[in-house]
Amino acid sequence: MSLKVSDLMKLPCFGQAGVIAGRKGLNKTVSSVSVLEYSFADDLQEDMLSSIAFLGGELVISCFAAARNDVWAQCATIRRLAAVGEIGIVLFYVGIILREVHEDLIKLADELEFPIILMPKGRRELRYSEVISDVMFALFQDQMTERQFKDDILERISRLPFYQRSVNTVLRMLSDRTKATLILADGSGGLLNVACYPSSLEIDAGQVIAGGDYAARRTIHTTIGSRLELYALTPGGSIDADAASQIADVIRLSVNLWSKSHSEKVLPELVKAILQDEPVKMLRIAEAFKIDVRSIHNMWLITPLEGDVRAFQAILAMLKDELSPLCKTIVADIYNQDIAAFLDTPLDCDLPSVAEELSNAMAEAGIPAVLTWGLNLTDTAHVRRVYLQAQNALPTARAIFPSKRVFSQHDISFADNCREIIEQGEDAVHNYTALLDCLVSDDPAYKADLLETLTVYLLDAESDIQKCAKLLYVHMNSVKYRLNRINRRLGFHIGKLPETLELYTAAALKRLFVKIDK
Repeated sequence: MSLKVSDLMKLPCFGQAGVIAGRKGLNKTVSSVSVLEYSFADDLQEDMLSSIAFLGGELVISCFAAARNDVWAQCATIRRLAAVGEIGIVLFYVGIILREVHEDLIKLADELEFPIILMPKGRRELRYSEVISDVMFALFQDQMTERQFKDDILERISRLPFYQRSVNTVLRMLSDRTKATLILADGSGGLLNVACYPSSLEIDAGQVIAGGDYAARRTIHTTIGSRLELYALTPGGSIDADAASQIADVIRLSVNLWSKSHSEKVLPELVKAILQDEPVKMLRIAEAFKIDVRSIHNMWLITPLEGDVRAFQAILAMLKDELSPLCKTIVADIYNQDIAAFLDTPLDCDLPSVAEELSNAMAEAGIPAVLTWGLNLTDTAHVRRVYLQAQNALPTARAIFPSKRVFSQHDISFADNCREIIEQGEDAVHNYTALLDCLVSDDPAYKADLLETLTVYLLDAESDIQKCAKLLYVHMNSVKYRLNRINRRLGFHIGKLPETLELYTAAALKRLFVKIDK
């Protein structure tokens, strides 16, 4: 059997502990236990968590020391952990470090089916090591008695978000479970994926294969008739034959389910390798296609607003027609519900203007779509972070800029920040929008004119008076008059920095919050 969270609750270390939220997640399988001490939801935490290869199934121990007075940060951490496949959290020192478990945290954990195990309150003598020892010993015993791990691995991968469901993730899970370094190659010996154990181990995979320095080798046949080669090596120099066969079975099932063209070096696979942050696979495919992926630093994401397959194909053709004369390297294909394109940086070319031209061409062709572009991306990890941020924040960006059809990476980042502020609650929003209170007038219509003019001028007209007048259907002099009144009430001229940065955020939040209230 594989241990569930409910099984662990029978361990001595949890004798006086209780599950206070997320009870529907008690049937989740546990793979390991880890400690999270830096729990403040900021850029540092995001960088730290983005650097970790989460394999799903971990039970996290924390006392929220860095976020003990910030309920929003606690909720953001829980949401982030659940999103990468972690299955629950054990809270220590409640009543000492963390004053109480807030009802918002409990509500979120229930929604995510993310168990919160509360250790006895006010107990200073409790030790993380007791939970770690008991849980790891139980897992070790379970692995010793239950040698069949194939179904467990497949269950864990099914719980991960879509962007982590890849052969590379499966290989890392199998490596962690069997304590073996695993190498996957195509039928001609081309390297596809490597998962080292321990993760800090550095090897020359090509030399391992060429020299025969491996403990086991298995041939994997896919449903499309292609052949993969699996190599396993361990510190002890040997691996159980049944374990090697199970590893091969899991990889075969994964390849057939999620990556049927894994052994065929085609452009769709290169797009997946880039977006799923699989640099080894990316370089191998790029080498076969003679593509200079190191020159690629720009990404375009095109999201059709209607899911017609013909629209996807038409957009791909238009994109390549627009960019081929300008870029030496273009890698583009359909990925989930988007079209992803990766480009080099052409000389003497204004890519944002080209993006606008493509957007106009799509509109003229009757294809509703929005385009997001990111420039100066450094590596596949950076690409994936930008992609995931675009996935999360694009709806917010469209609400802030309803007339826009082309969004920059900065637009998306700004929208993501606004989304996070709104998630903190009405008080947090008011802290930002209070700047607009000075526009209050005894005449409601007058106030509405000022707010609308300011919002349209900043968010829609890009601080262009003529464009603002056109959007508001008023004379330019009316816009100038209103802006002068606004300047006097604010105490600074719109456009002066850094004051206008705060004003810009306030206008965006005001627009978003009005939509939420409605």
